[in-house]
This record gives sequence, C-alpha cells and structure tokens, in this order.
Amino acid sequence: MKLSRAKSLLESAAYVAKKRGFLAVPPSAGISMADTLSDLVPPLGRARARAVIARLKQADTDSDLDASIRRAYTFKSFGVEFKPVQLWSEITALLHAVAELRPSAVMEIGRGGGGTLFLFAAASDPRATLLSVDLEAPRDWKVPIYQSFAQPSQRIELLEADSHDPITRNRVLDLLEGRRLDFLFIDGDHSYAGVKKDFEMYAPLVKGGGMVAFHDIVHHPTYPRCEVEKFWNEVKQGHRHAELVEDWAQGWFGIGVLYL
Repeated sequence: MKLSRAKSLLESAAYVAKKRGFLAVPPSAGISMADTLSDLVPPLGRARARAVIARLKQADTDSDLDASIRRAYTFKSFGVEFKPVQLWSEITALLHAVAELRPSAVMEIGRGGGGTLFLFAAASDPRATLLSVDLEAPRDWKVPIYQSFAQPSQRIELLEADSHDPITRNRVLDLLEGRRLDFLFIDGDHSYAGVKKDFEMYAPLVKGGGMVAFHDIVHHPTYPRCEVEKFWNEVKQGHRHAELVEDWAQGWFGIGVLYL
C-alpha cells in the first residue's frame, strides 16, 4: 500500500472513530488499521478491549474444555482473534493431559497471539497462576484481553522478557512465591541452543510428577533453523515421554511431552 493511501485510510478511520466511536470504523479500514488506531488513541484501544472482553464473556457459557478449544479457534470480535498456531489434534491431546494434571502453576515460553495462554488457563486449576513469557510486549490495549482469559480465581502474569536472561528466571521465582511449576510449555527460541537453554533454566523449576512440553518437534524441511527436533531426540532419552504428532510427514508442528 502506498504511503499516501495508508495515510488517507488512517485519517478517514480516525475521523469516523472521533465522530461516531471506534466500533463504527468500517472493516474496509483493515484490521491493521484498527490496531494502529488502538495503539495511537488509548481511549479507543481501551474501548475496543472492553468490547472484545464483553463478547468473549458472552461466548464463555460452557466450561467444557473442548468448547474452550473450539472457541480459541473460532473467536473473532472487532478484528481481534487468538487462534492458536497449533494443529487441533495435537494441542487437544496436550490440553486433556494438562487438565488431568490440574496444574496450579503454569509457565509458557512464547506467547504468540495468546491462543495457548487462553487454552492453558481453561485446562488449569481454577486457582492457578499462569506465567507467560515473550520477548515482545503485548500492545497496551491487548493486556486486559489476555488478563480476561483467567478464570475468576486465577492469576495471569505477562512478562516481556528474554527467557534466557537470569533476571527473568529470578522474576519467575518471585512470582511463584516458593511454589514449583506443574507444567512448562516451551515454544520460544527454536534454535538448538535456545530450546536447550530454556529447558536447562526452567525444567528444574518443575516439580516431580509435572510435565514439560515442547512445540515443533517434527522435522521442518522448509525451515532449517528450527532445531527443536534435534534437542527433543536427545532429551527424551531416559524420560517417560509422549509424542503428540498427527502425521510425522507433515513437515511442521508436533508436540513432545516429558513426564518428570
């Protein structure tokens, strides 16, 4: 899109938002335009977040885990969605294992669009603490949306941080308040050294009987920098484990689970 065209769209959308409210901005302005407006005009961003949360709560009438999975894949409101970057069959199998564990302390490394955070909250103990670590900070107006994923007595902590930084590990320890993790999901740095470091730094925080899961254990022929498969094939030796893979020839995704 040419700069002049983008500027014109932004000015038009801003005028409509000012005169008639954010929700009147037409779809033709584009989701990215709505995001830009939400970033630039905080009151509009907050209004958008409130509208999304209200719609999400209206849809949240069924506490069944499978219903929550369907909601994660299909929910869309005012240009906001959080579809997990996961194969349905693989993440469903993992979530049912997590639900059986009933974790009260959960950590994910790599938040993406928030889809796994939504699902882990649904699968965890109603009083669980969930820590979500990502290098990228969520947009300010999206923070309350992510926080709304928590069940009434749950707590969600969003950390904008490098998981490999010892300071981050110390922050995690502070937030755990002396507890151990029940479940750790690693989906951050996909290099061999990166995934290995995440495991070495945070797996010791998982209690005996807990679970550590890795995303992207299938060989990625079109993305050679994804080396999770290499580390997975090493670390699974000597551990009780499960491989949640729809098709080993699929060329991406796949979830590996270690039982500690």
